[in-house]
Amino acid sequence: MRLSLTVSAISALVVAVACSDSSTSPRTFALAVRSTSVAPNPNNTLSAIVYFEAEHADSASVAYSASTDPGSATPWYRVANNLGKITVLGLLPNTTYNLVLRVRGKTTQSDTLQYTTDSVPAYVSNQRLTLSQGTFGPGFTMLATLNSFDTATAIAYDSIGRVRWYRVFPGFFSTDIKLQKNGHYTAALSVAGGAQVVPGQYVEFTPDGNIVKTYNVPVGDPDGHEFYLTGDSISGYTSHMWGYTGARAMDLSSLSVFGGKTNEEEYGHTLFRLAPNGQPEFAYTTWNYYDVTDWIEPTCCAPLGDFDHPNVLEFTPDSNYLLSFRNFGAIVKIDRFTGQKMWQIGGAHATFTIQNDPLGFFSGEHNVHFLPNGDLLVYDNGLRHVPQHTRVVEYALDETRKTATMVWEYEPQPMVFTSFIGSAERLLNGNTLVGFGAAGQVDEIDTENNLLARASFTTASNGKASLFYRAYRLPTLYKYQVP
Repeated sequence: MRLSLTVSAISALVVAVACSDSSTSPRTFALAVRSTSVAPNPNNTLSAIVYFEAEHADSASVAYSASTDPGSATPWYRVANNLGKITVLGLLPNTTYNLVLRVRGKTTQSDTLQYTTDSVPAYVSNQRLTLSQGTFGPGFTMLATLNSFDTATAIAYDSIGRVRWYRVFPGFFSTDIKLQKNGHYTAALSVAGGAQVVPGQYVEFTPDGNIVKTYNVPVGDPDGHEFYLTGDSISGYTSHMWGYTGARAMDLSSLSVFGGKTNEEEYGHTLFRLAPNGQPEFAYTTWNYYDVTDWIEPTCCAPLGDFDHPNVLEFTPDSNYLLSFRNFGAIVKIDRFTGQKMWQIGGAHATFTIQNDPLGFFSGEHNVHFLPNGDLLVYDNGLRHVPQHTRVVEYALDETRKTATMVWEYEPQPMVFTSFIGSAERLLNGNTLVGFGAAGQVDEIDTENNLLARASFTTASNGKASLFYRAYRLPTLYKYQVP
């Protein structure tokens, strides 16, 4: 890496207002930048850390640009105790940038530094997002990749598919990596080689990649499908997570897909809610509410010790829980205090009727959540559709009449089928970002189902489609914003 520093002349002025009695004279202290430097970010080569010392400074920001990149600027950050540290994100690899430090006090001063980025690690560069049509909307498309059982990785690409940010956790496997509303990321990490019942934990890290906290399920091992933080920095953050519950021997002879086994060991799950101090305040165990008669979905392979396969932990508009059980083909609302089922859409024991849907049902669904208008957006994997194919479907719910009426769907052309994983995200501008994770395809479509962009996620070393858990749109790399 080539690292250079160019510091412009900075003058420090202390202005005193002359008065016959200097002990009572008001004083105005001028801004004075004493030193600046820049260093690499050990968590991300597409990043730089600017350090500075400034007297009488209120806030500071860094603007950045290069001959091949118009660049942008960081948010403004408060300066405390005359010392500042600003992490610049979203740089291109092997590129020389001008970094303009802007410091505000009674006046504003600036200083220009130069910094050249390194190459990204081979594991990151080997994963490509290549657009075959159009360009993605503003911001960054982040993928939680699934190409290795021993290297957990999140990568964010710009609108034309260039890597702009990443975080790698060597020695771990992960599914759910997302940006939380507090502006920090979380990753569900398990020990290398495991996607099922293996030790692990959830980690919270800042946009510059530094881990600030870890979370653990109170009992058993974590399930990496979903993790959320709610609350605020004053009262503290409540954590919500899935964990594996102890195994039970089950009679699966009624499920012909499993060859009539009568003594199969399967794990259930428990939804845990932990108070800010880490103490459990709610636990919902699926063994208490479901049995083998609920298991209506085929699996992509032999039983993996996963009876219910919960893949969604979301929140309803009235702050209860919205859950999805892939093996049950069911979307369920439960009371956040008692755990009692309030309603169910799909599955063997549905309480809602699906209307206006030409397929009549969804199957093996993933990434279900409520939209601001109260509708439900569902990534429908489509295991029981004939022919098998995957779509995204939106239902308008009437909780009084217990109806779910299809009001919109998206089926890509040519047809795509993903037997597991995948995501759908409605953007603020009305577009929808769809991640066909098991097919390595990302689509962005408008409200009229016009395809605005399509990209393939591949492994450069062999050219084959790569897997990712979900696709997210990040308006900025620095903080949480509604996408």
